[in-house]
Amino acid sequence: MLRQVFAVALACGLAGQAHAEQITFAFHTDGIIGIAYGQFLAQLGLSPGMPMRGIVSYDPATRGTTAPDGTVNFSSPGGMTVQVGGLTFASDPSDRLLAVWHPQRPPGVTGLPFPEFLNLTARPKDPGLFGGPAGDSYLRLDIYPRLPGTWSGSLPTSLTDFWGAGVVSIRFAGPHPDFFFPALYMDGNVTGISPLPREAPEPGTLALATFGVGLLLLLSARSRRATPSLSGQR
Repeated sequence: MLRQVFAVALACGLAGQAHAEQITFAFHTDGIIGIAYGQFLAQLGLSPGMPMRGIVSYDPATRGTTAPDGTVNFSSPGGMTVQVGGLTFASDPSDRLLAVWHPQRPPGVTGLPFPEFLNLTARPKDPGLFGGPAGDSYLRLDIYPRLPGTWSGSLPTSLTDFWGAGVVSIRFAGPHPDFFFPALYMDGNVTGISPLPREAPEPGTLALATFGVGLLLLLSARSRRATPSLSGQR
């Protein structure tokens, strides 16, 4: 019985250890080159070329599906936050991060190859922030690989090594139906990406938790054996 109890506890501990973790990267723009327009731009005190910074998280173990046009689509746990001009725009924590890999040469397309890039898109926490429809509102990060042809078929395990160029964008649709006249649109050229440390448990925490679960199960089993049976008593 003792071996069975600890076997169950150990299996639970290893299962938690084997669970893939999200990785997080910080990014920023230098604020020299950028685009900004929209109905609420001046009201928010924003202007073209303002520095932008943020973080993006995703699970590199997420598997993708290939579409007929050659793009590879991923839906990963994670999110994005972008800060500009003292304002913070965060993604909805209940949503997933969408990633799309765009290949150099889609099927059936001839001529010069397209620039390949990875698109990471998150839905804002309040997509109707400016009184408009939720559609076409997003936080987005486009990352171009350092060297063409280095795509491995899965999400990069390191954006720092993968990144050669990139663009970060904020868009809120707003009340105007015209796609080219949103409540807010901003973008900037990414000039730096760095990994952030994972929030991993302290060394020995998993082993200690596993031992604790096993000990509780063992004491529970002994308690049941020590309790006298009431069957047949008057």
